Amino acid sequence: MLRVIQAGFHNTIQDSGRHASQHLGVSHCGALDLPAMQLANMLLHNTDAAVLEITFGPVELLATKDCWLSITGADFNAHIQGHGLEQRIWPASRFLLKQGQHFILNGAKTGMRCYLAVEGGFKVNSVLHSGSTDTTNGFGGCDGRPILADDHLERNEIPNSRLNKIKTTTTVSQPLNLLPIRVIKGPEFDQLTIDSQHLFEKSLWQLQANSNRMGARVKSQRVLQMAQNLSMRSHAVHPGLIQLPPNGQPIILLADAQATGGYPRIANVIDADLWKLAQLRPGQQFSFQVVDIDEAERALDGWHRYFFQIRHQLSLLDSQNMNTKTMQHRYSPLQLNADIGEGGDCDAELFEIIDCANIACGGHVGNDSSMAATIKLAKRHQVIIGAHPSYPDPKNFGRAAMDIEDEALYGTLLSQVLALAAQCRLQSQTIRYIKPHGALYNIAAKEPKTAQILFRLVKELQTLSRNGHDGLAPNLQLMVLANSPIVQWAEDAGVETISEAFADRRYLSNGTLAPRTSNGAVINDLQTVLQQVRHIQTTTPISTLDYGTLKVDATSLCVHGDNQHALDFAKAIRDLLKA
Repeated sequence: MLRVIQAGFHNTIQDSGRHASQHLGVSHCGALDLPAMQLANMLLHNTDAAVLEITFGPVELLATKDCWLSITGADFNAHIQGHGLEQRIWPASRFLLKQGQHFILNGAKTGMRCYLAVEGGFKVNSVLHSGSTDTTNGFGGCDGRPILADDHLERNEIPNSRLNKIKTTTTVSQPLNLLPIRVIKGPEFDQLTIDSQHLFEKSLWQLQANSNRMGARVKSQRVLQMAQNLSMRSHAVHPGLIQLPPNGQPIILLADAQATGGYPRIANVIDADLWKLAQLRPGQQFSFQVVDIDEAERALDGWHRYFFQIRHQLSLLDSQNMNTKTMQHRYSPLQLNADIGEGGDCDAELFEIIDCANIACGGHVGNDSSMAATIKLAKRHQVIIGAHPSYPDPKNFGRAAMDIEDEALYGTLLSQVLALAAQCRLQSQTIRYIKPHGALYNIAAKEPKTAQILFRLVKELQTLSRNGHDGLAPNLQLMVLANSPIVQWAEDAGVETISEAFADRRYLSNGTLAPRTSNGAVINDLQTVLQQVRHIQTTTPISTLDYGTLKVDATSLCVHGDNQHALDFAKAIRDLLKA
């Protein structure tokens, strides 16, 4: 199915690892970047299937039959070649590799490891309930060794492929923020000298070149010291444990680490951040941040929320690509978003609830300071970031139509988004979508000329991203009013959209939002909000302010952060969506 033309160096088959073999003295093994492996499988509707973990290129694979593949993790400048085609494949993508085509991965441009999955999973023998390669013991994967040139990688049988009718390459978002690496104090942390305890969290650490799948060796300008020499018996160890050998330079145990050890255990990398160690490059600097159990659990919840969003996104994309008709009353998972950074009193609390934040970037409100603070909250809670540009009209809070030349409008929108991108870049964050604010949002939904300005904006930002501009996603999307004409215009223009509905606003039967000046346009009653959300969630027609009905087909749901009931609404909606 895939013939290895070039194998690179030390690239192995991995799955989630051996979860119950450490008592036998066998390493856990498995993918170093577990979320990237999970995403690669999710893109292809695999369960815990074996994938190819690629660390060193170049790697070249030849398809001996058509197959669906996915690539996640680091950007290896991957391309498809053959049949008169050369196509760039971005990270976090699934794609069809046709018989006779070559898939080429040149080497990591950013990050360190990528993950290649095939629909059905690579066919390997399971040892101790895992197909992961254990090079120490010589089993799993390709006979316990890295892949070699002329290997033939086969896949498991697929009785009912869910991808036969998919026609296009699909790219989704994946987290990119590597810093800092959050840890919980270990059993012997308090036995470090006071100075070393301070140095551990305040120092810049550097990944050493002799790191491998067993452990990440790190150093700083000064070594750590124990307050007194410890005589310790061997104890069980696990991936993520940070040990301190006598040389004072920590070792962070990784997937192929031994099952026991005897060095002081000064800290543990939290589960949600273990993947970051897989993507650090030799010589790259980072810092540790000590957190508590509650923060570690919140971070893990962030991953669960991320994968829920991806499943939802893929479900919708698959339905669209297969040209399936939407049932009249289907269940529709919804992302919850909020307009943030507009001076609302509950922004910090909202970040514990929402999936996406539409961050004001200076048009109607906002400045570098407010953007930086809001991005920091998004980063902490692993909330997806969107830019929320507006007419340059602080006086009217961007809620009034504005007489402005097209080029001037385009220029100010571009400046606003780039200002937010600059702040994102400083915190290693990325803008994933654009949601216009207020009057601009509503006018663009029904006026082609204004919509075209937004399409031009998105395409320019995508180009900037692909030319190396940090802070912007290459597959930037546009958030628009569900069921409005702009949805079709965007499709015609080749711009991917997120269809948005509103929990706290009333609609008119023509699909537009009732003007805020209309009596009852803003909903302030919780039960009315929940009823509207429930109808949107099941695509049941909602009642409109002009006594009609409207079926709203959306993928994202907005709660306005400046609504006096925003926090109560958001909590109740989150509970409803989880039910």
